[in-house]
Formats: sequence, structure tokens, C-alpha cells
Amino acid sequence: MLLFNFILAALGHFLFPLILVESPTEEENLHIARYGRLGQIHNACQVFDGLREKNIVSWNSMVACYFQNNQPNEARNLFEQMPERSTMSWNGLIYGYVKNMMVKEAREVFDKMPYRNVISWTAMIRGYIQEGLVSEAETLFVKMPDRNVVSYTVMFGGLIQDNQIDKACGAEYCSELFCEA
Repeated sequence: MLLFNFILAALGHFLFPLILVESPTEEENLHIARYGRLGQIHNACQVFDGLREKNIVSWNSMVACYFQNNQPNEARNLFEQMPERSTMSWNGLIYGYVKNMMVKEAREVFDKMPYRNVISWTAMIRGYIQEGLVSEAETLFVKMPDRNVVSYTVMFGGLIQDNQIDKACGAEYCSELFCEA
């Protein structure tokens, strides 16, 4: 039985990628993401540069890889070279800047976006809160056209962090946060 389990595990190790990955590009995109998380940006670049077909996931993965490895300028340069961009691409750029404590750059991207969704707005609000700019976060939050539990939670947490407990627990935030269906 032990030998049988070992053989199954060995087969699974080789077959699992074949089952989940539908194309060589998808597999290479996974390698880019993995190398990025491991800090092996050179390997990620080699995979990206060697791609015969780069899809939007390939480009987004490489941009994220640069941000994960504290290379925001390279991330932005690659973003500018992208042949097509989705809202996810724009959100990734904002999130990368926010994660690297570059809220000014994040805001520049946010202002240039052709379409913003709740993720864009929430990432920007989180960036302001992270930098201690809670009033700017609140100003943006008030302008936000659509909100969800995550955006309310981020704003609520920012107000609490800024010792604005009364405001955070006021009707405007608490009731909307906890009573939203």
C-alpha cells in the first residue's frame, strides 16, 4: 500500500500540471509568478522574454513581479509597453504602487484610468490610509460611486487607526457597513 501511494504521488506530481494548464503560455505565466514570489526576477524575465505569445496575464504577471521585487520603475515601463490593458492591469499598477508606499504615483495612475471599479477605489483609499492620509482617503471614499464590505471595512479601519472612533462608529459608516445586505 505504501508503494502504491508513492507511485500515485509521483504520477500526480507529473500529471497535475498537465491537467490544470491548458497551454504553454499559461504554464509559463505560472513560472513568471512563481519566480516573482521567490525573488528570482532574472528567471522571470527570461521566461517572459522567451514567450512566443504574450497574453494580458503574461504582462500583468511580469508587472506584478517587478513590484514584488521593489522595482516600480521597471513595472511602470513594462506597463507602458503593454499592447492592451484591462481594468485588472490598471488595478495591479495602483496596488503595486500602494504596496510600495508610493501613493502619489498610485493616484496619478488612478486619475488616468479609463474605467475604475470598486477595487481601484479601495486600493487607492487603502494607500492613503497606509500613508496616514485619512482625510484624503475619506474624501475619496465619499466620492466612490459603488462600495462594498471591503471598502467600508478599509475606511472604517482607517478611521479607527486615526483615533476617529466616534466618526467610525457613527451612523454613516457603521450602519452602512453592518446593515448592507
